[in-house]
Amino acid sequence: MIKTLKKAACGALAALGVFASVCAMTACEKPQSDGPFTPTDPVAPDGLWLYYGNSRSRTDGSENADILTTVEINGSEFGADEYEIIEINYAVDTHEIFYSLRAADATYVYCYDYKEKTGEIKYSFPSDVKGVKTYFSDTYAYVRSENIGALFTLDGQFVTDDFYGTLLGDAVYRIDSDGFTWYRDGTVFCVAGGYNDQKMYRFDNGVYFLDEQRSYFIDLETGASSWLAPLDSDNYLYYGDMHYTDNNLYVVVHFQGKLDGKYGRWHYLYKLNGADAELVYEFGDAQFDQGVVIRFADAERLYFHVGNDGYDGQLLCYNIASGIMSEVSEVPSYPERDSKKRVGKYAFYVDGMKYAVESGLLGIEYRTRYYLKRESGDHTEYLQYSDTDKKFFDDICEF
Repeated sequence: MIKTLKKAACGALAALGVFASVCAMTACEKPQSDGPFTPTDPVAPDGLWLYYGNSRSRTDGSENADILTTVEINGSEFGADEYEIIEINYAVDTHEIFYSLRAADATYVYCYDYKEKTGEIKYSFPSDVKGVKTYFSDTYAYVRSENIGALFTLDGQFVTDDFYGTLLGDAVYRIDSDGFTWYRDGTVFCVAGGYNDQKMYRFDNGVYFLDEQRSYFIDLETGASSWLAPLDSDNYLYYGDMHYTDNNLYVVVHFQGKLDGKYGRWHYLYKLNGADAELVYEFGDAQFDQGVVIRFADAERLYFHVGNDGYDGQLLCYNIASGIMSEVSEVPSYPERDSKKRVGKYAFYVDGMKYAVESGLLGIEYRTRYYLKRESGDHTEYLQYSDTDKKFFDDICEF
């Protein structure tokens, strides 16, 4: 349950939240033995709106109200007690809320623009469809039942329901007895053969199927399929770490078996570019407990760890521009991801604090209280808190 705080100045309430799409929980502080901390200091209004599910409020929890209260379906108005909300999903970049509703023995997709404050029914599933789930990519929203899929742009415009499958970026695909089939930009393509989507990797306009038996590249624009012959081997082959940059996929390939009359395991670095597969470095043979892993990669360099399970051994750096591999003494660290929701001069984030409570059989039980905090410059304030919820908002904005 979300707890609220009294504001001394205006009596407003505060409730805890977390930015659903990007916020990762920060490390909790040292457990408190005297119970959870309850903030009481008043906070000044920031003029922003917090959206979570079907509710809209100020960031301190005041002015809370439901977003969707009535729905018009085929000219008839349904009140909140006459329909059931199955799902609520936010497309934050386009300020669109995708509702899946059940009303009058049918399932509907309702889209609401929370910036313009307008909404309408965008799709109706057949009456026998009861359960649906919504999937998102950077291009589309795909609302799918067990046998029907409705594709929408992220601003809620219906695209098609003529193709059923799985959303993959700007395409929808399926793998069945016909082979690999996909819908993209109004066209359906099909490449015959047996494919495993657990071994499928999508980059830009193509898909790699990197299988232990045979590996292929499929161009999603043209439908052309190419066998990656250099990666074919009579020995056992499996793929390790990979990194994609500048239209090239760098992948560590492991061969295990017999080579030149010797049994062993060999590691290679390949560069894949569409239908082309180029061997760029041979790590050589290794003990069976040794591996090669990518520890860091960017647009210019790949850092490898070669040793026992990739954790104990040699550090190497591959310069992508020069093609030179050299030994190094250390590996860079990836920059820390900014998980804060930033709006104007404010940054919002969630922190957690553990506390101890007495428990009959266990003696002491540790629990966590979560807090929504607001930063402005060097000043940090507690807005809201909860003892149960980690996700508390889908978006915070000025409207």
